[in-house]
Amino acid sequence: MNLFDLFTRSDRMLAVLAGTAKAHVLRGKPKTLGVHMEAGTRFRLRDAGTAHGLKCFPRTLNWELFSEGDAAVNFRVIIRASTGERHPLAWLTHRSDLGRAIFLDWPIWAGFVPQYALEFENLGSEPVILGCTRFIDSRYKFAGLLRGVGVEVGPGMNPFVKPSPEVSVRYIEAAAAENWATTAGTGIDAALRANAATLWERYIVGNAQTLDMIEDGELDFIFSAHVVEHLMNPLGVLENWRRKLRPGGYVVAVVPDCRFCFDLRQTPSTMAEWRDEELSESWEAPRVKYETFFAGSAPSASVDEAIANNVSVHLHFYTSESIAELLRETVQRGLYDGFNVNSAPNNKEFAFALRSPA
Repeated sequence: MNLFDLFTRSDRMLAVLAGTAKAHVLRGKPKTLGVHMEAGTRFRLRDAGTAHGLKCFPRTLNWELFSEGDAAVNFRVIIRASTGERHPLAWLTHRSDLGRAIFLDWPIWAGFVPQYALEFENLGSEPVILGCTRFIDSRYKFAGLLRGVGVEVGPGMNPFVKPSPEVSVRYIEAAAAENWATTAGTGIDAALRANAATLWERYIVGNAQTLDMIEDGELDFIFSAHVVEHLMNPLGVLENWRRKLRPGGYVVAVVPDCRFCFDLRQTPSTMAEWRDEELSESWEAPRVKYETFFAGSAPSASVDEAIANNVSVHLHFYTSESIAELLRETVQRGLYDGFNVNSAPNNKEFAFALRSPA
């Protein structure tokens, strides 16, 4: 559970019952993201059992407790069932507990109640920080692979890969570049517009799933950030992308981890789903994809309006573990000769790299 993200987004699961709690960055290397809780603060995660990351009742969620002072620690996590049962999952009362993984003692009845909430209480006299992740910026892990001739798919107005003496890059979008300044929305910062405008000539219009505007064997790399989850038929996509690469070329992608972002209520996609889409050569998103996305991730939105306005939604939901299954399948088929996944618990996103056979 990425508590930092829940507070940053004011997720509908979250309710502060007393005191003050807010998203907090604890400086360090790597820095820790978490929740700052003043003395006497209580907050609740309503309907916590709907979060996919809690469905197997894990003993640890990589939470840690830190204190800003020297006073005694008195912090607890309670599970409270809709049927009235309650049980302390964790109770930290010693300073030796600080900076260590918090272990959760799930009661047996947790799996047999209709729904439950989790409550967090700082009963001590000083503020504490409930850390949830040692933050990593996953996109920089594989940045050294993005050399030579390549494309960045779906960068919007803020490409990650910039041209340099070692990098010749083009940017692929579904709409013409000159339309972006007027259609990207009023919330786009003027400085960002100016920065992106210097790169307009590198934008080309094309289909992200087929890259049919690119010659086969033309590229040293294909990069995308928060694009793969929007694409149908991921096995077909990765096969299409492989054809565009030279021997030894790389696909590098940054993907949201559905357990740790606003998709936390979604069920990760499966190999059966990916194979069905491949066999049926499905490239257009059916209505059920929109219904699934909005039911779990944005229940107040209209499915009909989204379809009518061609809104791009998450068509698949990935974890760092499930993506490895997808990538392993492409290696077993001989499309690529290896892969690597860079992730950390409770981080909103992870990155992967695939290499075409040399």
